[in-house]
This record gives sequence, structure tokens and C-alpha cells, in this order.
Amino acid sequence: TIAKQVLAGIKFELVLAGDMVAEKKPHPEIYQRALKHLNIKPTECLVIEDSNIGVRAAKAAGCYVLATYNDFTRHEDLSQADFIVSCLGDKDGEQAQFVKHSIDLSTPGVITFADLVNVF
Repeated sequence: TIAKQVLAGIKFELVLAGDMVAEKKPHPEIYQRALKHLNIKPTECLVIEDSNIGVRAAKAAGCYVLATYNDFTRHEDLSQADFIVSCLGDKDGEQAQFVKHSIDLSTPGVITFADLVNVF
């Protein structure tokens, strides 16, 4: 699948979904659970979200947030996020445009995992 191709080489320690928590976003429970399971501090976590309730949940848990929007969330208030981008970018397609703050990118218009690690 496309997801497997895009995420190839990234090891996931944990996968959580909304049906695994009692409180749904914007409650921070899903992020709190992840932090506890991974034994990390909120300031050691970057959440990538695409909606107002997701941004609010991640910020309530004390995490850093990179927000990107889609056609459904384009007009939502994502201002609590630390960074806001139009998309994560594709070197052969749509380029990431920063709406709030910016990151020096190793590949113009494409936000890579390495770029995020360098910032956070």
C-alpha cells in the first residue's frame, strides 16, 4: 500500500486508535497513554495533527504539534499548533507551505523526518 511505502524504514513503537481510549479528542487521553507507554516526557514528543480537536488534545497533553490541514479542516483554528503547514510536501508533487513559523528544510517544499528531528 501507499502508506507502507511512505512509512518504510520508520519503526513504530506503538499504534493507538480512538477505540482504545475512554475519552475522545479533544481530551488528551490518547496522547497521555502514548507518553506513558513510551515512557517519554511531553516535551520529547512531536504530534502531527490535521484538525482543531487533535491539536487541542496534543497541546493539552503538553506535546509539540505540527499541524497540516486538509479540505475538511482547512478553515479550522489550528493556531495552538507550534507549526502549521499546508501539507508535508512531495518532491514531485504538492510543496509544503508554512502558515505559522517555518523550518529549514533539507529538500525545499518537503518536510522530512530528519528535518523534524533537527527542530525538535
